[in-house]
Amino acid sequence: MARSKRTRFVVAGDTGTAMFAAAADRLDWKVAAAAGADAAEIKAETRAKVVDLDRVVDSIDADVAVVGTPPDRRLADAARLIDRGVGVVLVPDGLAHGQALPTASGRWVLGDPIPMAPAVQRWMQVVQAFGQVDRVWITTTPSRTISAASLAVLVARIVRWPDPDRVEIQVVDDALPRFEAQAAGPTDAATLTLFPDSRVEHNGDDVSPPPMRHPADAFGATDLLRRFAADLAAGTTPILGADFLRSAQARQLNL
Repeated sequence: MARSKRTRFVVAGDTGTAMFAAAADRLDWKVAAAAGADAAEIKAETRAKVVDLDRVVDSIDADVAVVGTPPDRRLADAARLIDRGVGVVLVPDGLAHGQALPTASGRWVLGDPIPMAPAVQRWMQVVQAFGQVDRVWITTTPSRTISAASLAVLVARIVRWPDPDRVEIQVVDDALPRFEAQAAGPTDAATLTLFPDSRVEHNGDDVSPPPMRHPADAFGATDLLRRFAADLAAGTTPILGADFLRSAQARQLNL
């Protein structure tokens, strides 16, 4: 029986891309090329070819690319890849609200893995099962405000709140990574902690998913790539697409 074709993956830029390269490798995709300051490290881990950034964007054969180039060129780089038929994982860090996003909505996905983390998904499942949700609040450090805003949009949708601004977000200065979320109803409470270890509690009981050994799995990058590849194959628009990013950026503006 003929072996199925491996998905070809390329890395453009340094912002938020290394974890996706590791995730692609864990999915047994072929990490074909990488460009940027982290390219040598990615090559050591995945055997990717180190090439010039413009070559990754314009000519390297690929099925999926993660794009974390400087913000002033990132959207143009994404558009060039999409025009070549490449699916794009678009890193949101540094992109300004109101910028013109790629129009091919079915060909790109928001490259923020945190909403796809197994612990986050489990927490949202628990919250969705509440009979009523009175309050949701998220605590994060400044470097992860887009992740907090993304989670606010997702959880507002599952509890049928019309405005993600109803989800409270507190940004705290902390030397250590920090990302937590809580939800409360008349009889239920659910708590999510992602750092230093992932944990989900429902009314004080530990309901966490099984621990993940690799950070790419634990923080959602592997699942995000897997789901995006399935969307591309089916021709469906990813949930974390243009409308979602605009909503998350609008929530982020109000922090």
